[in-house]
Amino acid sequence: MLSMLLERTTSSLMDPPAANMVHGDCTDGWVGHEKVRDRPASNPTPSSRVEPRWARYDVLDFWSSMPPRTAEPLRFARVRLLVDDFQRSWRFYRDRLGLTPAKGHGKPPYGEFVWDRQAIVALFDRRRMAAAVGLRPGRYSKSSVGRSVLVFEVKDVDAIAIRLRRKRVRLLQEPTDRPEWHLRTIHLHDPDGYLIEIYSELRDP
Repeated sequence: MLSMLLERTTSSLMDPPAANMVHGDCTDGWVGHEKVRDRPASNPTPSSRVEPRWARYDVLDFWSSMPPRTAEPLRFARVRLLVDDFQRSWRFYRDRLGLTPAKGHGKPPYGEFVWDRQAIVALFDRRRMAAAVGLRPGRYSKSSVGRSVLVFEVKDVDAIAIRLRRKRVRLLQEPTDRPEWHLRTIHLHDPDGYLIEIYSELRDP
């Protein structure tokens, strides 16, 4: 009697062979963190050794459970301050605040200060920045270049531009090669009018 009860309980925990299971000579796949291998279709599992449900899977269910591929994230690069007098501002940050200039920087119209070999603050002539993005060199209006730029780096700025347009973000310009900067860039405004630059390093021809 006890043996019959155990047999019925065991049978209820087992599934019959799945109808939608992929067959072939053999099928490899992953269950949890361990790789499993189905037996060849020509040599079915004996009924006395039915595999439990967690040892089999449906291929379509497996792929649908995979997490979606995420878009490339933006990597913060630096804050760029737009200045009226480059040399005056450079001396202030270097001599009074004691920031460390990047090697070879210090001549207008552009220069960077670094911390632990990473750029943290950059200075750039306001008029040059305004001309680059087609805005007036004012400080506050949304039609002006403003006082600063948030700068982000990506591997593929063209892909980011496509993604932003799909999200109805207005770009000030299409992706633009800037050989003098060694960058390919796009520019946009946030809702409050702050200028944002996203760039990829320009590949050598």
